[in-house]
Amino acid sequence: MSIAAKPFLPRMGRGQARLALALIGLVVGADRGWAQTTIDCTSAPGALAMAANGGTLNGVINVKGTCVGSLNIFNDFVTIQADVSGGEINGAIDLSGKGVTFQNITIDGTGASDPFICIQLIGGAIGTRLINVTIENSSDSGISANFASDITIDGGSKIMGNANEGVYASTGATVQLGDVEITGNGTSGANTVYRGGVKVESGAKLLINSGHVTNIHDDNNGPELRVSQAVAEVHGGTFKSPSIVTTVPTILVEQGALILDSVLVEGSGHSNAILATPNGSVKLTNSTIEDAAAGVAVIQISDGSTLLSVGGSVICAGTIGDSGCTPTASGNAITVTNASTFKQRDETNLGFPLFFDSFIGAGTVQVESNMELGTGASQTSDWTGTISVAQNSSLRMDGGIMVTGAVKLTQASNGFFNVSNGGENIVTGGVTCPATTTPSAHVAGNTVVLLAHMGSSAVTIGNTPPNCLGF
Repeated sequence: MSIAAKPFLPRMGRGQARLALALIGLVVGADRGWAQTTIDCTSAPGALAMAANGGTLNGVINVKGTCVGSLNIFNDFVTIQADVSGGEINGAIDLSGKGVTFQNITIDGTGASDPFICIQLIGGAIGTRLINVTIENSSDSGISANFASDITIDGGSKIMGNANEGVYASTGATVQLGDVEITGNGTSGANTVYRGGVKVESGAKLLINSGHVTNIHDDNNGPELRVSQAVAEVHGGTFKSPSIVTTVPTILVEQGALILDSVLVEGSGHSNAILATPNGSVKLTNSTIEDAAAGVAVIQISDGSTLLSVGGSVICAGTIGDSGCTPTASGNAITVTNASTFKQRDETNLGFPLFFDSFIGAGTVQVESNMELGTGASQTSDWTGTISVAQNSSLRMDGGIMVTGAVKLTQASNGFFNVSNGGENIVTGGVTCPATTTPSAHVAGNTVVLLAHMGSSAVTIGNTPPNCLGF
């Protein structure tokens, strides 16, 4: 909300004051009593920059024509919008004022000195809002929020064609995304994690709330979302990588925490749709994650990272169409590696309804890692593909999981089977412990892992491969 205020000029000579007033056509509007100012850049392209840098922006600013130059906005509660006859800003904006709103306007990085960011929030810039704003053609990031600043981007805004990230947040800043499209960013250089759609790091926070259309897609040369030593809470939206991104994931979590709820993630067909490494944390619910990359996991959890699913998600190593998931040959749904953990968890005691998950593609658990499956009798999860467990890792099934495929335990890995969640543990291809001479993998609960509903045990205990050792 703006506050009514008389436009003022900083201390300056009479000649400077007359020039500034000549460049600013002042109109006091009836819009809630706010002061309205029309800045006409048709014949004076630097008029807006002069007003901003001189501290004379107050109330509602109607931008007419194309205003060129770099702006420093330190006034509070200013609204900048295009005039009804049309207007835009070609340049870069440094923002430290509180409660500044941009609406119905294009901010084009063309016209600023290199390197530049279209809008950069620095200390004190809280309550910033972008409503139906286009941010484009920065030689750096489209928007950069730093030093505990905050910004909300909504109202059909579009952030596109910027050289690095579309949106960057760091050092305790908060970014909220509503109805916004972020696309075509990362236009410079080769694939790297430093370019792409949205990046939050160093204590920053990203919020995407339900009920909005947030579409982050086809950004070049980087992840659609990167969370590094930061937090992202995402309730709805789409993240989709283009096929030209071959070496970086669609979503990357590094020493950060990510919640994905009711989200669609589509990989590029070359790299992971989601990668957490090192020490990353991902919580997943009611989401669809797909990637048609052969031999590459749709979701990879590595180097001390965790993946928690609370139900309702589809993980497809392939492509999803009207008939469901069409798997890719050699597709891998989930890889858990290097002291990492994947667990399905029932959170009905926390007030969340229980739903089953579907996994299509192989599963891999390796290098002292863990996987725990099962969502109970009423919501039995299903996994189509073989699950391989190796290098001193473990697989636990707690009831309410059906694997259409095999489970293979090797290299001193272990399988633990129980029905504490209710329901059954079914592995249609059996549980085996392949080895050259003597099996080194152990199984506990062999009587509660079955080949079919109410069928015989899926595992044979014995000392000859591919039988498994008992505890």
